[in-house]
Amino acid sequence: MIEEIINYILEKRLVSTKELTKKFNIDEPFLDYIISYAKNKGYRIRKDKKKLIKCFSCPYKKFF
Repeated sequence: MIEEIINYILEKRLVSTKELTKKFNIDEPFLDYIISYAKNKGYRIRKDKKKLIKCFSCPYKKFF
């Protein structure tokens, strides 16, 4: 399930925490754990002050 959520963030590239909590039925402390897990795996995922989750340098959105 954690990998599913990370892949969803990577595909969307900009996701609100409200959208993730409703879609996957999780709470915010678990979402913070998922973000720290993704950082340890090497993904550049961050949480904004406005509770938006952004992914920088995602491999899914490269256009050449």
